[in-house]
Parts: sequence; C-alpha cells; structure tokens
Amino acid sequence: KAEKEAEKARLQNEKLERQRLVQEEKNRVKAEKQERDRLLKEEKARIKAEKDAEKARIKAEKEVEKARIKAEKEAEKARLQNEKLERQRLVQEEKNRVKAEKQERDRLLKEEKARIKAEKDAEKARIKAEKEVEKARIKAEKEAE
Repeated sequence: KAEKEAEKARLQNEKLERQRLVQEEKNRVKAEKQERDRLLKEEKARIKAEKDAEKARIKAEKEVEKARIKAEKEAEKARLQNEKLERQRLVQEEKNRVKAEKQERDRLLKEEKARIKAEKDAEKARIKAEKEVEKARIKAEKEAE
C-alpha cells in the first residue's frame, strides 16, 4: 500500500512538474511577445518623434525668420523713437539748465536781501538795547539819589 501511495505521489509530482514546465514555457513565450511588442511600439514612437521633431524644426525656422524680420522693423522704429527722445531730452536739459540758473540767481538775491534785512534788524535791536540800558541806568541813578 505504501508503494502504491509512493507511486501515486510520484505520478502526481511528475504531472505537477509537467504543468509547471508548460506554464513556464507559456510565460516565456508571452514575455517574448510582450518584449517584441514593446520594442515595436518604441520604434514607432521614435519614428513619430523624429517626424514631429523635423516638422517642429521647420516650423521653428519659419517662426525665427518671421521674428527676425519683425525684430529688425521694431529695432528701426525704436532707433528713430530714441533719436526723437534724445532730441527732446537735450531740449529739456537746456530748459532745465536755464531754469536752474535763474533759480540760483533768485536764491542768491533772496539770501542777499535776507542778510541785509538781518543786519538792519540786528542794528535796530542793538540801538533799542542801548536805549533800554541807558533808561535803566538813568532810572537806577534817580532811585539811588
């Protein structure tokens, strides 16, 4: 009976081993097909990417040329505008210089008037103070008598 059980177990193990080998082969075949499909997909994607890149390069070259022409026009326009602004700046600078000179003359004149007024005020105050001192001296003399 033990031999029968051992034989039965051996046959079962052989059957399971065959199934395992068959399954392994199926898995290998499936993995190879997936790898071929992946490589094919990658190749298709690479070819498409190359075509797209070429289209994009051509489109970019056209855009660059358009942008270059536009930039040249803009640069010329800007150059003319800058020249105009420079002329305006020089005119304004001259006006400002003339105005600043006038303001400086006016400031100096105002300072001179203020200095003269301060001298007059100081002289008046000195005279007034002398009179006050004299009045106080006279009053003190009268009180002393």
